[in-house]
Amino acid sequence: MRALPLAAGAVVAGVGIAALVSRARAAAPATSRRLTEYDVAHAAELLDGFRLPSFTDMKLSAIGLDAIKQHEGFRADVYDDGAGFLTIGYGHKLTPDEIGVLTTVSFAKASELLRRDVAAAELAVNDAVKVDLAQGEFDALVSLVFNIGAGAFRRSRLLRKLNAGDRAGAEREFSKWIFAGGRKLAGLVNRRAAEAAMFRQGAA
Repeated sequence: MRALPLAAGAVVAGVGIAALVSRARAAAPATSRRLTEYDVAHAAELLDGFRLPSFTDMKLSAIGLDAIKQHEGFRADVYDDGAGFLTIGYGHKLTPDEIGVLTTVSFAKASELLRRDVAAAELAVNDAVKVDLAQGEFDALVSLVFNIGAGAFRRSRLLRKLNAGDRAGAEREFSKWIFAGGRKLAGLVNRRAAEAAMFRQGAA
């Protein structure tokens, strides 16, 4: 769970930021190349916690991937995820250059996008967690990060308790992440309960 040298990561992250900003500007109307608040927020979310992978990093299991698919559900067309983000497939948030272009997806394309998004969540968990994890614990955390974002996970009490060795306390924190757009959602209540159970069973 260790990142490669900081300098290498910084260089690649800088390239990634520049590329995203360039694409976002190119996608904007000719009358205005100014990035929108949505563009900036989404680019920041994509890059939050970016680093190069290590050969020691854990990977999401097939069971964990199937669980995310079940939690997210499949939508062939673009929809609002409840927090203001345009989304498609298995919970894929559209990037600035995909908005207006990617309007429908097949199951195969949705799975491809999911695997790409999951890779970012895997990196975030591998980088932020400083204690050894069982596969079920890792899968539960990746599902959580996929849903709430790497930045929120890094700032969470769940992560602090986990890194302090308080697994029971970390498990209880899953139930705090049940709001979207200021509203408590039944779907998130159920998802957090399932993730907490996966986390607990993985540690057993």
